[in-house]
Amino acid sequence: MTTAEQLQWPVIIHYAGDPELTLLRSQAEWPDWSAENLPDADPRDCLIDSAGRRYRLRGSGLEEDGHCTSAAVVDMIRAHLSDGGHCCVAKFSAATAGAAIAALADMLG
Repeated sequence: MTTAEQLQWPVIIHYAGDPELTLLRSQAEWPDWSAENLPDADPRDCLIDSAGRRYRLRGSGLEEDGHCTSAAVVDMIRAHLSDGGHCCVAKFSAATAGAAIAALADMLG
């Protein structure tokens, strides 16, 4: 299992079948979020770190599950922003997963 110390922060949580994303800005947010959410996580939910690494959420922690392309991360963020009523989301782009997640963090304030 992967530990929070191994992740590149910030990270996003992607919920299977739902455009909703959760942004965790730093490792300091992980203990509370994971205690509340990991036990009931859908096995298809995943965490994507700023390096583009994808992890499945398990009751006991994180299981590495490959890599997300920057295009996939951008698409997730576009869907999230569109679902939230943001305009011009088609113009959102980023060269890397990390840049996309950082841009989302900036947009969310």
